[in-house]
Amino acid sequence: MSRSTVAFRLLRRLLPGPMGDEAIDALAERYRARRLRSGPMRASAWLWLQVAHPDTVRLSRLLRRRYRRDLESLTVPAHGRFGALGWHARTGMRGLVRRPGLTASIVVTLALGIGANTAVFSVIDGVLLEPLPFPDGEQLAYVWGVTEGDDTELLSGPQAAEVMASEAFEAATMIFGYVGTSMVRDATPEPLLTLTVQHRFFDVLGVAPLLGRGFVAGDEFKLTNEQMRDPDFVRPVGAMVLRYGAWIDRFGGDPSVLGQIVEVSGHRQQIVGVMPPGFRAHLPAELGETEPEDVWIMSPFDQPSFPRDTRFVRAIGRVPEGRDLSSVQDELDRVSAWQRATFGEDARDDFHLRVTWLQSETGSTARGPLALLLTAVGFVLLIACANVATLLLVRASEREEELGVRRALGASRAQLALLALSESVLVATLGGMLGIALAPALTTLLVDLAPAELPRLDMVGVDRSVLAFTALVTLSVAFVTGSLPALRSAVAAPPGAGARLSGSRRERRTGSVLVGIEVTLAVVLVTGTGLLLRSLGNTFSVDPGFRTADVFVWEANLTTPSHPTWPSRAQYFREVQERMLTEPGVRAVGVMTPAPLTGVERSEVRVGMGEDASTVLADFRRTGPGAIEALGIDLREGRTLTWTDLEDFDRLYAVVDERFARRAWPTESALGQVISMERREYGAGSEIYDEWKRIEVVGVVESIRGRDVREDDLPTVYVSYAQNMWGRPVFVTHSDVPLPSSVVRQHAAVVDARPLITDVASLDTIAMARLGALRFALTLVGAFAGLGLLLASTGVYGVLSYAVGRRERELNIRAALGADGARLSWEVVRSALAITASGLLVGWLAAGLLTRFIRTLLFDVSPLDPLTYLGVGVALLTVAGSAAWLPARRAWRRDPGGGPAVTQGSRPTGSIRPVASSIVKSRLSPSM
Repeated sequence: MSRSTVAFRLLRRLLPGPMGDEAIDALAERYRARRLRSGPMRASAWLWLQVAHPDTVRLSRLLRRRYRRDLESLTVPAHGRFGALGWHARTGMRGLVRRPGLTASIVVTLALGIGANTAVFSVIDGVLLEPLPFPDGEQLAYVWGVTEGDDTELLSGPQAAEVMASEAFEAATMIFGYVGTSMVRDATPEPLLTLTVQHRFFDVLGVAPLLGRGFVAGDEFKLTNEQMRDPDFVRPVGAMVLRYGAWIDRFGGDPSVLGQIVEVSGHRQQIVGVMPPGFRAHLPAELGETEPEDVWIMSPFDQPSFPRDTRFVRAIGRVPEGRDLSSVQDELDRVSAWQRATFGEDARDDFHLRVTWLQSETGSTARGPLALLLTAVGFVLLIACANVATLLLVRASEREEELGVRRALGASRAQLALLALSESVLVATLGGMLGIALAPALTTLLVDLAPAELPRLDMVGVDRSVLAFTALVTLSVAFVTGSLPALRSAVAAPPGAGARLSGSRRERRTGSVLVGIEVTLAVVLVTGTGLLLRSLGNTFSVDPGFRTADVFVWEANLTTPSHPTWPSRAQYFREVQERMLTEPGVRAVGVMTPAPLTGVERSEVRVGMGEDASTVLADFRRTGPGAIEALGIDLREGRTLTWTDLEDFDRLYAVVDERFARRAWPTESALGQVISMERREYGAGSEIYDEWKRIEVVGVVESIRGRDVREDDLPTVYVSYAQNMWGRPVFVTHSDVPLPSSVVRQHAAVVDARPLITDVASLDTIAMARLGALRFALTLVGAFAGLGLLLASTGVYGVLSYAVGRRERELNIRAALGADGARLSWEVVRSALAITASGLLVGWLAAGLLTRFIRTLLFDVSPLDPLTYLGVGVALLTVAGSAAWLPARRAWRRDPGGGPAVTQGSRPTGSIRPVASSIVKSRLSPSM
């Protein structure tokens, strides 16, 4: 046995473990080089000097302490099932602590994904899933009508009464709708949101008042038409119930409020009760208000006597316990069949009754945006999981030698897999805890960004169901992210097998799959965001046909007692207009109900008079002089309305748009033509009928997009306000300077202080609010897409950097043998681009299938828009190319041995000190 062999055996005893092997291998290379140059005797003497060197002694002491500590933790203690679990948890935690940077990046990545999912689910839970806050609220059903063409309708008074009289429900009630009005106390009007209901409303919902009582049958009274039209008639005092919040805010929580009489919409109402905190109607969002009502009052009209085609009634019923919704629908089918067979109006419209659970209807308008949001944040979490799985795979590869030693010492494959899985569970738990800590702030941010029409936002919060969802997500994340590292650990190579220079084929294949998954997910997410961005840009570029800049709208709540006749209302409009025109900067003022972007009314319009005249389904807006000019709608022919057109309540005039003129008189001028529309009249007793009124066309204006700037309006008729004087007039004002609400109220109060002036806003603001759902979806999906792209980019960069790092020695050797560095870099980049391109193609295919679900949010852009898809592809290929080129360029420029290259003629270092110093500084520092 030679002296050198004895020296190396001694070194192996002095320097145990993988790190000692690394130092001995480096020393052996230098020994061989010295032996070739100086001969075996001098080389052997030099080797023994290294064995006795102080640095070698110091390194031996450090490695032996480390080796003993690791040896004690290489096998699972036989302490039973729970002892083994505790050992895995402690060992996993020690490993995480040794790599704080890697652990922090994993925990933060998971916290962002889990926190975002928790916040979004809290909104979904509050808006869609949280049970209605009524006793047995799951038994409440909502009834509506469906007419020919599946158009959703409300019910008329007679139809609702027939539903209530059927055997479908154990109890049912009518609801007549929200009205924004005013309440007068001490001669000062204040805004009030009222909900008009039937006396059984609170009984059907099953909620008793906190103070006083609810409605009773004796509270109802039905006015005749003569009483309604008589300005001298004094209406009986109605009953009114206060919402708890209104009682606190408006009456200071004074219990003596019961019995007080206040004026609501000019009529006297007596406060008979106060509801408990948190109570509100929770009607379907598309039919009601998202803000809680302030008070409940009862309708003074005999609703069942109204015409059958006048549909403005909602019906809510309580389904008997043990009965399903299908049996209720069967009963309503029998009722609607009888209605069509008995009444011509129902047969003409092919009217059918439909029933759904009230719970599902309250959030119906929010399902689309929230589903889109949940999908986006789910993609972010999947990208985060792929990222974490990548980092844990890197961690498993770094621990190959340790796992091989564990395997050699008797650890089973299951135990090795469980060790890796325990680390995944620990980091997922830490990420989940941090995500829960972030969730309340993120939930508050989502609620603040949500559009006003999103219902039930007051019920959003992080509660037990949300925490249970978070726990489920955390466990799922732990399993998804830990499965691949666990499998990788279970097949650890035996000690001494070593790793291939460029990494195993399995490692490269796994890395490629992870890159492809992250790219695919990022493509779908970013493509959807790009389509929404283009859609929003197209929306802003649309010309609606009317002026929105410098146009302000505001309402005047005229009550029947204060302005009971048409002449009194017309005089009020004219005097307010004259006062406003004296304000500096005001160019035009007029009344239009509804104003563009604030709603629309539709009606059948006859082209001519007589029942045999052709009809056109049209939007109509009641209009006063100056309104069309204030909106800047171009006049094509004739004139607009003047004050003389409003002097006679029975002589009516109208202006039509170009679309209506082309439809009604394709070869003739519209000027002087006659159309006719229904106007509701009140006859003797309780008779109510519709009369077709003759209307003369005096002008033609350009067509606008007044309902939604993304859709063409129906043919539009601007009838004079004399066609129907009821409703709240909306003043449209064009002003070169901002129009403060104080200025509006000041001028209006000079004319009459009784009407409540509300909702002073610019049309630009209203237009932005109309895009609330799209902006909400785009803002949040865009934010999540940015986060997902960032995570995907860092994940792709990390995987490719690691893959290139595994090939570092190979690239160095090829560079030392004369290979061109640029060619080596391009080879690596080409491989990375090929992997990314495969993920890109799959992502494009998935995006094409999934983006069709956001078609309703898109405007003037196809779900398969090539420009968007191409932009996403270029961005991700750029990220992948950079992620591969930078580490490849860095790798082939390094020395294969990790230090200065050993060139011919150079003198080898004669000490182990550089090796010992490197080991002490880099490999013996706290790490995983």
